[in-house]
Amino acid sequence: MPKKEGLAKVTEPSAYDLLRKLTEVEIALAKVTQQLESQTSVLEEVRKELSMTREKADAAEEKAEIAYRKAKQALGEIKQTREETLRTQNERKVDRRWFIGTVLTVVSLIMPMIITFYFQ
Repeated sequence: MPKKEGLAKVTEPSAYDLLRKLTEVEIALAKVTQQLESQTSVLEEVRKELSMTREKADAAEEKAEIAYRKAKQALGEIKQTREETLRTQNERKVDRRWFIGTVLTVVSLIMPMIITFYFQ
């Protein structure tokens, strides 16, 4: 067999070295497990907050819908009130014209009698 140069002879690890490496791996796994548990608890807290936020958002949405309906109703009432006000103003104008016309007619009919009675 030819001789291989440059290759170092590898010795088998001892039981002590293997146990030490296993202990290091166990410690690393424990750290990873601890970090995962910490992240899991943080995620649980985030889920709870998200649930509470969702409930608050739903309540806010309901309130917004109620406010929208009330605002829509109020706008309808304002529009109706404006229409009634315009109609009332027009009726007053018509009534005023009738009153002035009636007064002028009555005065023009009575005036000749007054002039005849007082000035003759």
